[in-house]
Amino acid sequence: VDISDPDHYAYELWGNAPDDIYKLGFEDLRHFDGNAWTTVDVPGGTQNLYAISGRSNGEVVISGRLGRLIRYDGSTWSSAQIDSNVTYQSLAVTESGRVFGSTYREVYEITGSTHHVVLRTVVEAPILCADGELLFVAGHLSYDDRYFVIARYQNDAWQNVAFDRGYVNTFWAGSGG
Repeated sequence: VDISDPDHYAYELWGNAPDDIYKLGFEDLRHFDGNAWTTVDVPGGTQNLYAISGRSNGEVVISGRLGRLIRYDGSTWSSAQIDSNVTYQSLAVTESGRVFGSTYREVYEITGSTHHVVLRTVVEAPILCADGELLFVAGHLSYDDRYFVIARYQNDAWQNVAFDRGYVNTFWAGSGG
């Protein structure tokens, strides 16, 4: 199946099935239903969207500028302002629905319309990924950007699972690793 959408640039994709893919582009949000791409309208518009994630039941979460969080529960879109001092650059949603967002050096758990820090780190611009109930974070070290680390959040504790030379732009976790 051809999923190209030549007239619309994409910088981030998320999907839970080949016929349920979302993409963020320059001031637009698009959805692929297995046959064609369509534009999605969300509360507050599609300007300044940064990250997208979701879970297998069709729930989608998108971060916007200055703490804006847009949610899709499978039938309805809603928008909330979490904290006007943060912009989540990466998002992850566990299978039970726990939502996490990262900023320049923090990782937050977002519950309803509030959030709290679960990690302050030397990892710059942490990238998040969920696998079942596990949360992973990856990124380069602020004090030596020739190295990266990947850590796992499980049972409210962090554990490093990888440390090596190089730079992480994106990553995926599956089967607990």
